[in-house]
Amino acid sequence: MKNYRHGDISLHLIDKLPDGIKKVKSNGVFNLKEGEATGHFHQLKGDFEIYQDEEGRNVLNVNKKSTLTHPEHKEITIEKGIYIQEQEIEYDPFTEELNKVID
Repeated sequence: MKNYRHGDISLHLIDKLPDGIKKVKSNGVFNLKEGEATGHFHQLKGDFEIYQDEEGRNVLNVNKKSTLTHPEHKEITIEKGIYIQEQEIEYDPFTEELNKVID
């Protein structure tokens, strides 16, 4: 199973498009998430369709290798497949809490 982590987001390969999703308009470039700290975008470029599930998460149907960019992270190539976007979390051992990663 191929998964990707890019700053405060992660993409997880899934078997098929989930039920109840809605297609989002895109033209080969899509901002997956804006960084809370910097205002920079995690931007996907390539041949893909974007959907949103009932929880507001992005679902990516990548038809051909596409590129994920962000000014503060290394550019990565996303292989063909269907992915669901999640928010990265981290464990703080001092407070014993799970917190959203902020980018």
